[in-house]
Amino acid sequence: MFLVLSHILGLVVLLVNSIYDVFNDHDVPDVPGLIGIVGGLCLHGAYSLSSPGFEAIIWSVGVGAVFSIYGWGAYWRGMWGGADAMTLSALGFTAAGPVSGAFNMGYVLDLIANFMFASVAVTIVYSVYKFVSQGGTLDDFIDAVRQKEFILAGALALAGAIGGLMNFQGFNGLVFFLLISVSGVVFVFLKMVQDNYMILEKSPEEVEAGDVASPGQGFGRKIRGLTEEEASEVSDPVEVRTGVPFIPVFLLALLLTDLTSSGLWMLYGLY
Repeated sequence: MFLVLSHILGLVVLLVNSIYDVFNDHDVPDVPGLIGIVGGLCLHGAYSLSSPGFEAIIWSVGVGAVFSIYGWGAYWRGMWGGADAMTLSALGFTAAGPVSGAFNMGYVLDLIANFMFASVAVTIVYSVYKFVSQGGTLDDFIDAVRQKEFILAGALALAGAIGGLMNFQGFNGLVFFLLISVSGVVFVFLKMVQDNYMILEKSPEEVEAGDVASPGQGFGRKIRGLTEEEASEVSDPVEVRTGVPFIPVFLLALLLTDLTSSGLWMLYGLY
């Protein structure tokens, strides 16, 4: 029961933070994440006290710590926002294993695999939305592909060679080749959208507290909103990020892991 409650708490925290991320311009409060971290530890601790051994609390601390190191490391490197890091920490502490109590690395690896699947899906959907809503056309996409045609051709040739070798070894090389081919084209599209459709230039009068400035403009590498003082002192145009709402990825990953059989084994099954 305690583990079920912990997973429910994790889902609630992820849902609340996702709503803020999508509808409140990425401005996510710290409180839900902190509640998730403390609640996850308490519920796993309670389960450990009510059952033989301390496996549950050990897994909660271990998985939560690893997820926290990754999330906050990404924050300090300027790759993620603080809300993303806090939410990933909450996910690790609340959902360190299956609700059955059979803690194992398989569940964690499935969660990570589903995180990757979800991040790709959410990024593509949001990028298509930004591309279409800001007047992007098929010609723009074709031009972007042409600019990378030699790189794509090289990647396809390498993927074909590796795919042929995989077939020789008894694996499904065709699936590998198709995945690499599609991934290359998708990467070009995402890079084009990131460079041309997810950065908005604002005049000094338009800059507001909470705007996330792109790197290289004197505001540091971290993804964070400008303070009131920083916004008031801006004297030149500022490039502002309008990135992908990433917290829904964590919510989707947990739902896929808890409610479906998707994950690492599904990826393994393709080959």
